[in-house]
Amino acid sequence: MVRNFLTNIYWLVFAGLFFLFPLSGILAQSKNVGIETEKVEVEKAISYTNQLINETQVKKQATLSDLSVLTKKIILRKSLIETLDLEKKHLYDTIFEKLAGIDRINSEFILMKAEYAKMIRSAYKNRNLYQRLLYILASEDFGQAYRRLNYFKIYASERQKQADYIGIMNERLAKEVQNLMEKIERVEETLVAVSKEKQKLVSEKELKNDVVDNLIKKEKELISTQKKYQQQAAVLKSKIEQSIHEENMDGADNASGKANPSAVEAVNKNLSENFTSNRGKLPWPVEKGVVSSEYGEHIHPEMKGIKLKNNGINIVAALDEKVRAVFEGEVTRVMVVPGFNNVVILRHGEYLSVYSNLDKVLLKKGDKVSAGQEVGTIFAPVDKQKAELHFEIWKGKNQLNPSDWLSPEKKP
Repeated sequence: MVRNFLTNIYWLVFAGLFFLFPLSGILAQSKNVGIETEKVEVEKAISYTNQLINETQVKKQATLSDLSVLTKKIILRKSLIETLDLEKKHLYDTIFEKLAGIDRINSEFILMKAEYAKMIRSAYKNRNLYQRLLYILASEDFGQAYRRLNYFKIYASERQKQADYIGIMNERLAKEVQNLMEKIERVEETLVAVSKEKQKLVSEKELKNDVVDNLIKKEKELISTQKKYQQQAAVLKSKIEQSIHEENMDGADNASGKANPSAVEAVNKNLSENFTSNRGKLPWPVEKGVVSSEYGEHIHPEMKGIKLKNNGINIVAALDEKVRAVFEGEVTRVMVVPGFNNVVILRHGEYLSVYSNLDKVLLKKGDKVSAGQEVGTIFAPVDKQKAELHFEIWKGKNQLNPSDWLSPEKKP
C-alpha cells in the first residue's frame, strides 16, 4: 500500500514537471514574440528615416530638418541595439532554462525507465496464468476475487501507460535538444547583428557631426532664415485670427437672421466636448513621419546660437504621405500664405486644427469632414525627397501645444 502511495506521488510530480516545463516555454516564447515585434517596428522606422534623407545630398547642403531626421535615426538605431541586446539576454536565459529543463526531464526519464523495468520483472514473475488463477481462487469472498482480478488488469494498463510515457518523453527530449541548438544559432546571429548595428551607429554619428559642422559654418544664414520664418509664421497667425474674427461676425449675422442659433450652438458644444475628451488621444495628421520641430520657443539642441519658435509642430514625411483630419469638423477656410503654401483650417466646435504647407488640397470651404479623412498632400521642393507639414491646434483665439492633444501611442 505504501508502495502504491509513493508510485502515485511520483506520477503526480512527473506530470507536474512534464506539463509545467512546456508552460515556461510558452511564456518565454510569448516574451520573445514581443521583442521580435518591437525589433521589426524599429527596423521599419529606421528604413523610413533612410527614405526621408539622402546622405549624399545632406553632406552637400544640410538643413535643420535634415539634422532632426538624422538625430531621430540615431535614436532609433540605439533603440534597435538595445532591443537586440535584450533579445540576446532573453536567448541566453532561455538556453539556461532549456538546459535545466532537459536535465529535469532526463532525470525523470531515468527514474521512469527504472520503474518500468521493475514492472516488467514483476510481470515476468507473474506470467504463469495458472498461478494467477490460483491467486484469484484463493480469495476469501467474491469481492476480494474481483479486486484481485481487477488488480491484474490495472497493473497491465499502468505498465502500458508508462511505456507510452517513455515514448513521449523520448520524443520530448529530442525536440528540446533540437530547440536548444536553434536558440544557440539565434544567439550567434544576434551577436553578429549587434556588431553590424553598432558599426552603422558609429557611421551615423560621424555623419551627424559633419552636418552639425557644416551648419555651424552657415549659422548667420540659418539665423536669417529663422527670422524670415518667424515673419511668415506671424502672417499665418494673423490670417488665422482674421478667419476666426470673420467666423464670429458671420455667426452673429446668422444668429439675428434665418439660422437656428440654438441648434448651431448645440452642435458646436457637442463637438467641443468630444474634442476636449479626446485630449492626448487624437490621431496624428500623418501616418508616418518625424517631428522636426516642437511647439514653443527654445534653443536648438545642437545649434546653441539658433533660437527656434514654433506656433505648432513640424513633421517631416515622405513625398507621397497623405495629410489627414485629426477630428471631425467643418472646413472654414482654405487659403494661401507665403512660406506655408496652401493652408486648410478645420473647426471642431470652439477648437481649430490648422494644416499648413500643403501642395494639393482635397477640400473646400464648407465641407463636412470626418476624422481620418484626407485633407491633401504636403508641399515639397523639387530637389527634395521629403516634405514638411506644419500643424497647429487652437482653442478660441489661443494657440495650444499639439503634442498635448495627439496620441503618443499613435505617434508616427
